[in-house]
Order: sequence, then structure tokens, then C-alpha cells
Amino acid sequence: MKKRLISILLLAVLLLTLLPAVSLAEEAGDGGEAPPAEPDPVPGTEEPAEPDPAPGTEEPTEPAAPDEPATPADPQPAGGQTDAGGAAPAAADPEKETGTPGNLWGIPADDVIWYGFYDEKPVAWLVLDDGQTNMGTEGVYLLSRDLIDIHKVVFDEDSTLWEGSLAQEWCTNFAESAFTPDESALVPLTSKHDEQIRLYLLDWREMDLKEEQVFFLSAQELDQYFGSTGGDTKTTVKRCSMEDYYWLRSPILYHDDYHGMVLHSNTVHDYMPNHHWSARPCVNLSLQDAVWVLPAADEGQPGAVSAPERTEGEALEWKLIVPLEEHAFRLESSALEDGQLRLRYSGAETGEAAMLSLLARDKDGAPLGLWRLERPAAAEGELEVDLKALNLPEDTELFLFCEQLNEACRSNCASPLQEILLQEAEPEPEPTEPQEPVVTPGDEESTGTIAPVDSMPQRRTDRGRPMGTVGKIITAVVLGLLALGLVSDAARRQSIIPLILLILLLLLAGVVDLRAGFGFFPGL
Repeated sequence: MKKRLISILLLAVLLLTLLPAVSLAEEAGDGGEAPPAEPDPVPGTEEPAEPDPAPGTEEPTEPAAPDEPATPADPQPAGGQTDAGGAAPAAADPEKETGTPGNLWGIPADDVIWYGFYDEKPVAWLVLDDGQTNMGTEGVYLLSRDLIDIHKVVFDEDSTLWEGSLAQEWCTNFAESAFTPDESALVPLTSKHDEQIRLYLLDWREMDLKEEQVFFLSAQELDQYFGSTGGDTKTTVKRCSMEDYYWLRSPILYHDDYHGMVLHSNTVHDYMPNHHWSARPCVNLSLQDAVWVLPAADEGQPGAVSAPERTEGEALEWKLIVPLEEHAFRLESSALEDGQLRLRYSGAETGEAAMLSLLARDKDGAPLGLWRLERPAAAEGELEVDLKALNLPEDTELFLFCEQLNEACRSNCASPLQEILLQEAEPEPEPTEPQEPVVTPGDEESTGTIAPVDSMPQRRTDRGRPMGTVGKIITAVVLGLLALGLVSDAARRQSIIPLILLILLLLLAGVVDLRAGFGFFPGL
């Protein structure tokens, strides 16, 4: 009976020791964040995701300006012009569809593009097809406006075949000498098959072009662009500037010793290939890969670059800005604030032939405008652009590049385009009023200082976590085994000393757990 009473007493002490420790440890977590193991709250009782700000730190009713590019309305050219300053050239015929992917500037047929330099003169090319190449791909198809090497070109000595002929060799040499490597990059290789056909009262043999940059017209193309008689029925701009014969690339079917050619009267004949006549080469041009298209007489003055006005029936002349594959020019940094764009660059060329230019495109790559900014005085420097004055539309992409200016009818060159990030600089955060401290009861008397608002709750959050279920079970089992051992030892020895040790041990465990729940023992 005595042993049973002692066991009941020990179990009561054990329960009384564990319960306060667990409950106090749970209360210690109330001062901080909710523990992750707690279940989801009942709908309608959720706490707000963010606590209310302290007095003096409320956000303003109107947020600061976001980081967005400047989006003015209609473009306005510089230099006091009132037309489409910097806009793409307009087509001659407003009803004709222009601005195809291969001809973003809408340069119509019969216009002239100056491209390349041969025999100490720039080369003028007549636009035959303004929507595609003679292969049907993106680009434009060009024919030299003038005859070249007049009365000097032999098609061949004894053969009328194109492949391996002297005419083909002349075209290869012309491409290598007339175009710089950067200009040549915009002249694609052409491969095309010409079917056997009867035109101009002549039968023409089939033939092939195989990856060639420069070549002669075929009989089929002559018929397509000049008309069924070989003459010009629309405008005299398609005529040669000089009177002489020029070779076609198409051979005659039934006469191996005769080849096709065009007389100065624009009539088509067959002739022996070993005679010296003139060349009128053709090329395809990737016009969409040009940086910009300029009037041929462009002088490279600062300001907006605009298209010249076109009168009805007039053919305009153009030249290109060709991208350079390698250049030292770099945009080091850009900053946009209140419509003012500040740019810092390095690697610029200097001198009268150098210009810093600004290019604008829409999100699809179509041209919007070109502005010459200034001539760089040094390789490194800074400049400022007023974007509000340019009135750029939304989704505009801006690029800075160093432009090399050339004389009239010669291609200008452009360094690799440096994209400008149109983002407003983030505003500096507004100063907030100092947070009012919260006085914790007892702090003034014990330490004489005022504790910050979040110091004590944060401490309790980090250290005062409730005891988990597994921890409770393990603690109860260990203490129960220890209690049974001490009880058995006390009964065997008939001594009360083990019972006193058990009671002291349980009380000590409860005190330690209690103080750890309040965070007084950081290491526990």
C-alpha cells in the first residue's frame, strides 16, 4: 500500500512538471511569427499578409514613376523640317504595296541604288524587282544602270555555255573588286535554274546559276522586266546610258556557236561569243540588312535624315549605310531621366568623316528614324539626347552607332549597333520618419533603456518554439523510466533519498524547459 501511494505521488509530480513547461513554451511563441506546424486558419480569420506600417512609414497614395521607356506620341523631325523627318522613303505609287520584309524602305522599281566602286567610279544599280530577288527570296533584284567595260567583254572564245565561260569569270572578278567585304556581305549567293523557252523569235537553252554573286540577265528576265519585245514600253529610265551591245547569260538552243545579246536599239539577237561587247551585270541585294537608306547626295550633316520629296514619274537615287562586322565603338552606359537620355561611349572614330548617329526601329525591326547627333571630339565621351523632342512612338528600340561618312554615291559604314535600354532611373527612396520605440514593462527599471519594437518578439520567435509531439513523448518516457527506477531503488532500500532526488530532478527539468521557452538560455 505504501509503495502504491509513492508511485501515485511520483506520477502526479511528473504530470505537474511537464504541463507548465509545454504550455509556457507555446505561449512564448505568441510574441513572434506563427510556427510552421500550425494548421491553416479558419476562413475569414486569416491574418493579413503584411502587417500595417508603423506611423510615419505609410506609402504615398500616388506611387513613384515606374521604370518604363519614354513613349511620346508622333515623331517630329529635327532641323525644323515638317515632313517625315527620319522616316522611311515613300513609294512613288501610293497604291503599290511597298515596305515588304526584303525592302523595308519601300524603294520602288526604277529607282537607283548606288552600291560598290569599280574602275574608279561608283556603280549605279537599277531596281528591277522591289519586292524580292530573282530567286523569290527576301531582297531586291538589281541591274547595272550603265554599261561596264564597254566593248571589252568576250563571252567566250569557242563556247556559249555560261559555266566556265569568260563572262562568268568577268562577273566573279567584278564582285571581288567592286565590293568591300562589308558590302559583299549584303550581296547573297544566287542559285537559279532557267528552263528552255522560246522568246524574241529565238529558242533558248536551259542553264543554271550556282552560288554566284554577280551574273548577266537571262532571256526570261529580260522578257519579265523589259517586255516581250526586249524594248522598254514604260519609261526610258531602263535604257542604258550608252549605246552598245551587252551580253545575256542565256545560250541559243540550236546554234552552239551563237549566244544571246541585246543591241543598243533594245532588240534581242544571237551573236558569236568571241566578240568584244559590254557587260551589264545583275545582283541580288539584302536591302533589309542595311542599317539605313540615304539619299545618294547625302552630305552627312547633323540632324534628322529624311527622304526627299518625289514628284510623279521621278526616279530617286539612294545609297546605303552598311554595317561593319568589326569596330571598336561601344556604348558604356545609358541613363534616362525625365525624357533626357545620357549616353557614355568609347572607341569612337574622330574627324570630319565620323558621326555619332541614333537609330530608331519598332519592335518588328522596321525603320522609324535616323538622327545624326554630333561629331565625336575624342574616342571616349558623353552626350545627351532629348527624347521628348523626337516624339518616338511606343515599343521603340533605340541604337547608337558610329557612322563613317563617305562622299556622294558611296556607301556609308556603321559600327555594330549598340542597343540603348530605355528605362527611367529609379527614384531615390523618400526618407521615413524614425520609428517610435515601444517601452516593454520592466525594461526601464532593470536596464534604464528602451527596447526596440521588434527586439524581444524576434528573440522569442527564434528561441521560444513550442515543444513538438515527438519531444513530449520522448521526455515522458525517459522521465517515467527514471521515476520507476528510483521508486524501485527506494522500495528496495526503504530509503526516501532516491525519492527526494527524483522530485528535485523533475523540478529542475521543468524550470529549465520553462526558462528556455522564454529565451533566457540561447543555447538551449
